[in-house]
Amino acid sequence: MTINDRSFPTADLSFYYDRLETVHGTISLTDLHALEGRTAYAEFPREAMGLGDVKLIAAIGAFTGWAGVLFTIPAASVFGAIFGIGTMLIGHREWSSKIPFGPYLAIGAILWLFCGREFLAWYMRLLFGS
Repeated sequence: MTINDRSFPTADLSFYYDRLETVHGTISLTDLHALEGRTAYAEFPREAMGLGDVKLIAAIGAFTGWAGVLFTIPAASVFGAIFGIGTMLIGHREWSSKIPFGPYLAIGAILWLFCGREFLAWYMRLLFGS
């Protein structure tokens, strides 16, 4: 493998949210410019989205139906991205910080309940122009 133009015939790597650890030392992810190699084994210890989010979206689906779920997930992603990028730009959050998704799912569901159908109708008129 090659790490930042240094070759290593074999090495075990451990990735963390802010660093890469090898038997040869620790490299901050901000200092990692290039990583190339092959692996025979990879372990990912946790999921990106927890099962609590799955249960919450199931509950949202029970109350709003399938259309509410199909609206809630993209709306939650947009709100989460806006909040995450906004807090990073003003310096309150690191790029590698974890952001809980549940509150944004709740915001998306509330938005669907109060104005989702109207928003969807407006968006369809915008796309298809009628």
